[in-house]
Amino acid sequence: MMLSLSNVLIEKICNEVDRLEDKKNLRRTCCQLGRILRPHVLSAVSLNVHKHNLKSGLDLLHALVHQKEVYSPHIRTLYIDSLSPSFFPDPEFARKQYLARHTRELFEMARGWVSDPSDDRNPEVVKAHTALKTLLDPALRSLHNLETVHLLAGIGIGRIRNGRSRRLRNHYPVSTASRSSRSHSPHNVSRPTDVWHSPFTQLPDFSNLHVLSISVLPEGNTKALESLQISAPAIIIPLMSHFLSQTTSLSRLHLDTGSSSSSCPPFPLDDIRLTNSTLPSSIIHLSISGWSVDILPDIPVQFPNLSSLSVRIGRQSEHGLRSLFDSLTSNDIRLRSLIFDKVTDAMLDYISSYSGLETLLFTGPNWYSDRPGYDETADRFYGEILPLHQDSLVNLEILPAFEGNWRFGLEAIRKCTKLRCLGVRMRSVRMYVGSELDLRLLEQAVNGEPTPNLVYMLLDMINTNLPGLQTLHIDSAHFSDSSPGSGAGYCRGVRNEICKSLEAVCDSSIDENAHRREILRWVKIYVAGEKFEMTSTPDDAIKDQGRGLMNIIESSLKAVTARMSLRSTGRI
Repeated sequence: MMLSLSNVLIEKICNEVDRLEDKKNLRRTCCQLGRILRPHVLSAVSLNVHKHNLKSGLDLLHALVHQKEVYSPHIRTLYIDSLSPSFFPDPEFARKQYLARHTRELFEMARGWVSDPSDDRNPEVVKAHTALKTLLDPALRSLHNLETVHLLAGIGIGRIRNGRSRRLRNHYPVSTASRSSRSHSPHNVSRPTDVWHSPFTQLPDFSNLHVLSISVLPEGNTKALESLQISAPAIIIPLMSHFLSQTTSLSRLHLDTGSSSSSCPPFPLDDIRLTNSTLPSSIIHLSISGWSVDILPDIPVQFPNLSSLSVRIGRQSEHGLRSLFDSLTSNDIRLRSLIFDKVTDAMLDYISSYSGLETLLFTGPNWYSDRPGYDETADRFYGEILPLHQDSLVNLEILPAFEGNWRFGLEAIRKCTKLRCLGVRMRSVRMYVGSELDLRLLEQAVNGEPTPNLVYMLLDMINTNLPGLQTLHIDSAHFSDSSPGSGAGYCRGVRNEICKSLEAVCDSSIDENAHRREILRWVKIYVAGEKFEMTSTPDDAIKDQGRGLMNIIESSLKAVTARMSLRSTGRI
C-alpha cells in the first residue's frame, strides 16, 4: 500500500504526477499526503479576485498575511490574473460569438471582462475592495522566494446605466507603474482617477526573479486605451523597469501589448538596456507580442543566448521575417522552442536545418488553399520537417487558417510520442452537424467518400500513440471557398460539431466510445479556447461517489507507475 512507504519514496512517486490539479486532489485525500505535497501544490499560486471569485481570491491573500510562515516560503510562481472585485467574465461572450459575421472577427474574439454599475453599492463587493487594499501589500511582501511573475494588466469596459457616456475602469489595478515611471519615459499620459486606482502603495522588490511576464489585454482592442491617451507601453515599460532594476537573474521575458493592428509600438530595447545593461545576454527565452517588426532582425544579435523565441506580429508586414531567420542561422542559434503567428518559407527553411525542437506553435499559413504551393508546403512540413523533431517535441500546435492538407497530418503527428500538448484545427467531415452548418458545404468537403469522424480519429490516435498527452486544443478552420457560407457561420458550425462529437464520447450508453471516454478523463480538451467539461450520467456519478480513499490513491499510483514504465522504455 502506498501510504506504508517512506515519505521520501512517496514524494518521489508524487513528483511523477505532472498536473497540478491531480496533485491537489491527492493532497486532499489524507493528512500525510497533504504534508508531503504542500510544497509542490503551493509552488505556483494565482491571484484571481473578481466578482464571482471573491472568497477564494481573498482567502489566499488572507493566508499569505496571517499564515505566511506556512504558505509563503513554498511559493515560487505568482500569477496575477485579476484584482478587481467589481469585474467578472463577460456572460454575453457566447452570444457575441454567434453574432460575429466575419471569420477574422470570430477567431480574434476573446472573452472580455465587464462590470455592473450597481455593484458600487453592493456590500459584498465594497467589502472585498476594502479587504484587497488591506491585504494585497503585505501578502506580496511575504513572497521572499518568488522567482516567476505573470502579470495580466487589462481594461474592462462598463456602461453607466443613467445615460451618461461610457467610462473605463481599471480591471487589473497596476497603477503603481506610474509611481515608478522614469522621467525620461517617452510616454506622457494622463491617468484619470476614475480609471486608475491602486489598492497597494508600491510594488515590492523581487530580487530573485527568473521569469517576468507582463501582458496588456484590453477588452476588444487597444482603441479603448487610446481614447483615454493611455498606451500599452505606458503600462508595460514602468512595470518592466521596476522589476528589471531589482534582479540580476532574469532568464525569461514576455511582453505583450495586446495589439494585433498593422501599426505597433517599437520594442523597448533601449529601456531594457538602460535599466539593466547585462540583461539581454542572460535572456534565454524571449516572447514579444504586438510590437513593431523592426526589432526582429536584431533579436539574434541583441539576445545571443536565446533557446526559445515567441513572436506575434498580428497584421503587420512580414518583411523582417526572412532577415530574422537568416540572422538566427548565421549566429548559429538553434532554438528549442519557436512560437510564431505566421508561416513563411523562411521559417520552414530554418526549422528544416536542424533537429531537436521541443516546442513548435504556429498560426497559418493565411493563404487560401487554392493558392499555388499551399498544399505542397503542408506536404513538405509533415513529410520532411516534422520528422526531424518527432523525437524531441513536447508541445505542438499547428493552426492553419484555411482548409487543405494542413488539416491535419495525423500520420506524422502520431510519431511525436513525447507530446504533452497538442493543438489542431479540423474541417467538417462526418461529425455531428449543427443547424448552423450549410449542408452543401459539408457535401463539398466529403465529396461522396466515406470518411471517419475526425474527432474520433484524433482521440484514437492519442489513445494509441500519445500516452503522455495532457492538453488538447481543437478548433475549426476557415473554409477555402470564398462564398458567404464559408464565413463565421461555417466555423461556428464546425465548432458545434466538435462539441457534439465529444458529448457523444461522454455518453456511457455508446459502448464503442468506452476507450475514448477514458481519454477525456486524463486529457484536458479545449474547443476554440473554451474548456470542454466532461458530463457524467447519474450512474457514473454514483460510481464516482463510491470510490474511497484507497481507490483514489491506488488509481493514481497505477497511472504514475505506467508513466514511469513508459519513460523507462523511451516512449515518453
